[in-house]
Amino acid sequence: MRVNLERFLFVGAASSKEDFLQEAQKAGIIQFIEDTKTESLSTWTQEVLSAIKLLKGFPPQEILTDVDPRREESIVNEIHTVFDLYQRSEAALEALEVERREMAPYGHFDPAQFRRIEEKGGLHLQLFALKKGVHPPVEFVLVNSGEELDHYVRVGKGTYHLPNAIEIQMNRSISEVEKDAAIAKKHHTEAFKRLEELTSYRDFLLSCLVAAMNRDAYNKTLQQGQKGADGKVFSMIGWVPSNEEERLKLLAERHAVFVEQVEIKEGDTIPTYLKNDKWGKVGQDLVGIYDTPSSQDQDPSLWVLCFFVLFFSMIISDAIYGAIFLLIALYIRWKHPNLQGLKQRVLNLFTALSVGCVIWGVLAGGYAGIPQSFDSPLQKLSLVRWMAEKKAEYHVEQKDDVYEAWVKKIPQVAEATTGDQFLRLGKEQKEGEAETAPVYPILNTFTDQIILELALLVGALHLLISMARYSLRNWPLFGWILFLIGGYLYIASTLNYTSILNFVFGLSKETMATVGADMAIAGLVVMFILAIVQHRLKGLLEIMTMITILADLLSYLRLYALGLAGGIMSATIYEMSTEMNIFFAVIVMFLAHSVNMGLGVMGGVIHGLRLNFLEWYHYSFEGGGKPFRPLKELKKES
Repeated sequence: MRVNLERFLFVGAASSKEDFLQEAQKAGIIQFIEDTKTESLSTWTQEVLSAIKLLKGFPPQEILTDVDPRREESIVNEIHTVFDLYQRSEAALEALEVERREMAPYGHFDPAQFRRIEEKGGLHLQLFALKKGVHPPVEFVLVNSGEELDHYVRVGKGTYHLPNAIEIQMNRSISEVEKDAAIAKKHHTEAFKRLEELTSYRDFLLSCLVAAMNRDAYNKTLQQGQKGADGKVFSMIGWVPSNEEERLKLLAERHAVFVEQVEIKEGDTIPTYLKNDKWGKVGQDLVGIYDTPSSQDQDPSLWVLCFFVLFFSMIISDAIYGAIFLLIALYIRWKHPNLQGLKQRVLNLFTALSVGCVIWGVLAGGYAGIPQSFDSPLQKLSLVRWMAEKKAEYHVEQKDDVYEAWVKKIPQVAEATTGDQFLRLGKEQKEGEAETAPVYPILNTFTDQIILELALLVGALHLLISMARYSLRNWPLFGWILFLIGGYLYIASTLNYTSILNFVFGLSKETMATVGADMAIAGLVVMFILAIVQHRLKGLLEIMTMITILADLLSYLRLYALGLAGGIMSATIYEMSTEMNIFFAVIVMFLAHSVNMGLGVMGGVIHGLRLNFLEWYHYSFEGGGKPFRPLKELKKES
């Protein structure tokens, strides 16, 4: 539900401003309008936030619950200090390891001894590394040969420059490097262990962060507003929900603050306040993924949630996959019974999606690609199977071209007097495979056609709801509603396609053609009249919306295509597994179904949301709003 916001002026004594804002923060009903820009987070808040982030990479230890709040500063500072030592020791270890690898080919010796020889004998020691196959002068002595480089020592008068060679500078012995590395390793280990121990303060630090952010919000608001009467009076303007006016007046009276509603000026950016509970809040989270509704938009939260669950379920279209999701959801609920806030809402959404997948999977007859016999009890639960029988019964009664085509292909179906018999007799047995289960091509064809039309019907219903929600704001939508309904009726009959409306609801094709044509034409006339009345000459361009409507409707075919793709994948996995021994079959089924489920979830989330955010939003969403962010106390979620 979207709650309207009103603009209020607050005037009071400067001495009461702090107390007023402190209580206003507890109430959480006023978004004060900023007149000066200030930093969102103070330096200390950023320090606390940084400390929390630094600890994320370390194994968590048991949480400490009874921590003295006065230790906040010392704990945060220690985390930064120890992490700095951890990073410096890690960098030192990497540098020392590079130095050790460079010196290792030349063995253990003391460079200081060679420098003394150089001073007394006038000779110069040089160390070189050359690529394999490169032959240096004869005074170069090979001391080690690696996979890519050969290592040489040269002792002679003066220094020698050798092109394409790496001269190694050795200022100390390997033993000295290894000693320094041991010290750095010790510091690194100690710092790591201490940071591990400090992770036990993570809940305490989160509480400190929430408190620091609340202080920042309060201080930021405290700096806002205008001062008058030599600084003795303050004035501020803020947005308040219309249903909170009584609380606002009581709050103002307690602090002797004058409050009065003022006119919303043209050009004011009115925040959007969506107030939802339970499942509405879950839908609101989904809406926030794409955009914030404008201050004039109706709240789409519950509509988006319901259709997202439906679309996701149609794309997965498998009861066994849904049951697996549901078991995971129930396990999480059992393992974490005290989840709150966003975590709880995400789990609720996952549970709803799981239940939706089970229900739609049963209605569509999808069970991880496992074929069901014609008389399987599971088939009796399938809505699609029931519709297929109704469709077959319709064709048997009408003796139409569909009936004649199947009789010509499978002559024995001519004996059928009911829909069930028509489907049952319409079976084929592959040559040489008498022991395998028969194939029912009529049932399979009807099932595919029904699921395809259901996708279009759901899409048409989705668009009609969207248009109806905003028809009072955009009058031509009344005409497009008539056009969409009429066009659906007319096209189905014109194409001589047997629609669900024919065999389930009993509408004749002739009636659908006549009524559909009349409604479509009437819709276009109504659309043009209302478009011109509301938009004047610009209304003539409204006819272009027809292309958008048709494209949006066809976009819902993705529900059929993605569900079909997942079903074919499941069936293929089952067929492959039946040709293997039990050990390999279990492994293949686990891996392949995991991939198929993962792809299904990706498709369900992406396309389930896309049909809401693009196709549906075309007709009932303006967007571009700014969320209502009142001054309030943040709370840490468990």
